[in-house]
Amino acid sequence: NDARHRRTAALRSEKLLPETPAEAGYGSILSHGYVYESAGSAGGAESAPVPSNNAAWYPLFPLLAAALQAITGLRRATSLITIAWVCAVLGAVVFFACARRHYFNRLPALDPVESLHVTRRWDLAPADTAALWATAFLLINPFSIFLYERGAGSLFVLLFGLSLLLVQDRWWLPAAVVASLASAAVPQGALFAPVLVLTYVLRSNSRSLMRRASAGAVLGVIALLGVGAFLLFLYAHFGTAGAVLEPLHIWTAGLNWASLSFALSPINALTHAFYYSFATPLNMPQLLAAWSVLIPPVLLMLLGARFLSFEQELLGWLLWAMPLVSGAVAGTAESAHWLSMGRLMAVALPLQIIIGAVIVRFRWLGPWLLTAAAAFFAMFCYLSGAGHPLG
Repeated sequence: NDARHRRTAALRSEKLLPETPAEAGYGSILSHGYVYESAGSAGGAESAPVPSNNAAWYPLFPLLAAALQAITGLRRATSLITIAWVCAVLGAVVFFACARRHYFNRLPALDPVESLHVTRRWDLAPADTAALWATAFLLINPFSIFLYERGAGSLFVLLFGLSLLLVQDRWWLPAAVVASLASAAVPQGALFAPVLVLTYVLRSNSRSLMRRASAGAVLGVIALLGVGAFLLFLYAHFGTAGAVLEPLHIWTAGLNWASLSFALSPINALTHAFYYSFATPLNMPQLLAAWSVLIPPVLLMLLGARFLSFEQELLGWLLWAMPLVSGAVAGTAESAHWLSMGRLMAVALPLQIIIGAVIVRFRWLGPWLLTAAAAFFAMFCYLSGAGHPLG
């Protein structure tokens, strides 16, 4: 074991097994706790996240890894990857259950008693087939490398599916608790709160609008308790809750009016996409990230109302419009030193439900699309292992 660890350390020193920014950030939290320095001492615009400023990484994932490390005595990296992979497996199971129930309610044209449908040859209902395709694309797609790294991507997928599953059953309070955990796991987890409130107001059995609004407000507060507690922690320890935003300036993905106004223009987004398509040497991660700003809204506009529920479509739009995506990916090509492909993995989650519903109708598309997705997945795995900054 000691010899193997020395060989691994030697490989990492030669940058053959590089740490991603998320792995470095969460690892520094496990080793040193949360630390914070001002932007003036954090490095230049192209600097990677450094252990002296790790406040951008939300606490739920490192807390789980620290608990596992304390119980089992595992090494830091082993604890992080164990939590990530357990969440990936559980997330796939929960996502399948959520998608299967959704398809069962949304695919009346593909009723399970329809004996002529191809899925009956394997005694699978169309809802099961669509859910299997959606889960396959969840596990193997260009962005799914973030399910398997030592980061919170898989934890977000687990909480995403669990929250939607609870909303489907109208278990509002447990859904708010899961949303609170999601808000303490990743920045986009805070988007569950407005989705939960609006869904409750529209679907609650209460006839009183005032009662629904007040109960929805309480659910919204509960859903934001996780991120609220994290911000209070940062304020108590560092004197500013804005410490969580400081690394965004390092990654040129900051929340500022210039970035947001630029991202709001579809002409600028098209210019960015064509810039990476024709004006530069082929850079597949940047090219895919640039076009991923344009593809999700098109699919949501054309197919969202038909194949997604209200909460899924609303969450899809919010995830796509999140400034951390638009600021880094739709911003100027020259300033996009860091991608937000981990955020784009979240944007793709509602789209995978659309893909499953489409493939169950056009069966010949499935193998071709999954083969293309697997090819991109393999290429990005290779690029990530070779040290290419994927986000």
